[in-house]
Amino acid sequence: MTTSLSSPDFSIIQNGCQNFYVPPLTQGQSRSCNMVVRFAPSAAGGKSATIYITHPTCSGYAGGPQSCDSIVVSGTCLDVPPKAPDSTTNPVTSGQPRTTAPACRPGSSINVDAQSFAESIPVVGAPFTLNYFSDQVAGYLEGYRLRIPIFGSTANGYTRQVSVTIAGRQYSQTFAPTQTNSSWYLTSWDGTSSSNVFQVVPSAADVQVVDTKSGSPTVSTITTVAVGLPDNRRIGLGGWVPSIYAFYDKWGKRIFYGSGGTESVALNNINGELVRIDDAKRLIYTFEPSWGNIVSIKHQLTGLPMYVFNYSSTNPPQLLSIRDYKNNYTNFARTSTSITITAPFNRVTTGSLNSNGWLTSVTNPANQTHNLTYTGASGLLSTFQKPKGETTTF
Repeated sequence: MTTSLSSPDFSIIQNGCQNFYVPPLTQGQSRSCNMVVRFAPSAAGGKSATIYITHPTCSGYAGGPQSCDSIVVSGTCLDVPPKAPDSTTNPVTSGQPRTTAPACRPGSSINVDAQSFAESIPVVGAPFTLNYFSDQVAGYLEGYRLRIPIFGSTANGYTRQVSVTIAGRQYSQTFAPTQTNSSWYLTSWDGTSSSNVFQVVPSAADVQVVDTKSGSPTVSTITTVAVGLPDNRRIGLGGWVPSIYAFYDKWGKRIFYGSGGTESVALNNINGELVRIDDAKRLIYTFEPSWGNIVSIKHQLTGLPMYVFNYSSTNPPQLLSIRDYKNNYTNFARTSTSITITAPFNRVTTGSLNSNGWLTSVTNPANQTHNLTYTGASGLLSTFQKPKGETTTF
């Protein structure tokens, strides 16, 4: 058996398949070999490569003609400066989490503009890594703030009253005509509803602004914006997400990608699913509208699914399995204190959860462990330790 790779962005660093002997096979028989591929992109953007496997019997049975099988590998590196919120087109803005991913580099991914970071843990045998984003936890306070302009009407002699309703909670503030501040920042929302239930997805904030002035008509405007962040614990993996996962925020009209970055886009409901057609990547993403979880990633040209995501019927839904285009399953099981990820060919990775539901350790089939600690209950990662002891402290 011989192998070859089609892209300089990927390299085979361990190849147990080169010159691997495969005897003549009959129907139902199989042989396997292992290889390790490194992703080192030369530029930002999505990259893919095909590993070609050539052998007289690799796709047929004994006596068949020479043919080739292939494996597609892919990776994404985004390095686009984040765009600042534009107060002229959307004067009421929520605290913005990461708008794009930082450049791909070894070690932690740090987004200086958003003052956030990301970490990644490989999952042996699975078509994804487990990723963590510090700007998708309750401890990232900027995601729970609103900026509301008050300068202008008050400067013209108006009194401005601002009322905000979020998940049943109400906040209000009145500003006199002598007010000199240009904005009011609502910083007191803690992410809970009026019944003290923490909101695990972004919420709608209804902002009513009423301007009054003696002898002039009252002017009232109402704006709805998104506030809050997706709490990734909701899918049942301790606040970490598969790199091929994605979530759609219907209020903020933005996609949070498990590989890093967000995309502002309004999705159309087609036959009960929200659909994003990515012409650049030639992919079709579909999301279920109730919770915004991704349900499939399809190839744009063939329409065939590359990945299909299955969830529980709980509230919120938890990830149960991911099926790839070769009909291989990665299954997820969990208890209150642990998770188990079973990749194709029964490669098992286990994880431990703390009392707040955050992932504290991940152990691969070779018994190599990543250890994690957090600051308090808000999900902000405090230390990240790799199997060989290298530790990053935040």
